[in-house]
Amino acid sequence: MAIGESRAITFPTPFATVPKVIAGWEFSNGDGSCSVSCHTITVNGFTIRTVGNPAGDVAWLATDAGNP
Repeated sequence: MAIGESRAITFPTPFATVPKVIAGWEFSNGDGSCSVSCHTITVNGFTIRTVGNPAGDVAWLATDAGNP
């Protein structure tokens, strides 16, 4: 993802309840000044945003395990 980019993520199969989402990244350069955040999480997907220098891959995981 590029600096300051937002991207909509759609789950292949909607969840029964709103899942918990975590995101992380792996850098391909030495500059670690980046943050990744997840917004507008629904049963169908969420928006991921980057700030800083995300010169690498962003990965995410969503789960509703333990949700009532």
